[in-house]
Amino acid sequence: EYLVAIQVYYPSILEYEFGNKAKLSEVVSVTDETNTIPTISHVLDPKNIKIAQREALMWGTHQQEAIEYGNIIHEILSSIKSASDIDLAILNAIENGLITMNQKEIVLKSIQEIVNNKELESYFLQGNEILNEQAIIQKEGKTVKPDRMVLTKNKEVYLLDYKTGTHNHKHQLQLENYQNAIEKMGLKVTKKALVYIGQEINVVNL
Repeated sequence: EYLVAIQVYYPSILEYEFGNKAKLSEVVSVTDETNTIPTISHVLDPKNIKIAQREALMWGTHQQEAIEYGNIIHEILSSIKSASDIDLAILNAIENGLITMNQKEIVLKSIQEIVNNKELESYFLQGNEILNEQAIIQKEGKTVKPDRMVLTKNKEVYLLDYKTGTHNHKHQLQLENYQNAIEKMGLKVTKKALVYIGQEINVVNL
């Protein structure tokens, strides 16, 4: 119909051409500016990235540093049952970002001072059942959680609690509350002590 309309149609002609084949647009040269990312020689293992969640030395005052440091030592001690667990506990603390490699030696020294302390020897003896951060639900519905309970083969209990700062009578009352909860279970608390963690380790036997 188009060919008829423009009056060029002939039944015997099967091909028609229109327009000029010559290219009219200018030839534009294109420079390849693609930046190629070099091949990575090795894959980064996420396990090698350690982020310190709580850096004791980042705090602005000595009091804050002491409290945070004490909390860190406290947390590491919660995974230690005897002296043989110290190295693994320190390694886990580094792996979990609790402390940095730079803090390893000073933290290790504090842990060893506590675990190897002559006054605390009975609290870290092998062969006893150790309950760290074990919750005790009382009949009143209240829950208490001593830092460390040592259950001997004679069914005696040694109580240990970790604190920062200086000795406070409230800490002693707290330990006595733990003792009452334990003895209501039919066990006997024969030893209890408070360990104050700071620049020096101070043990208060009660």
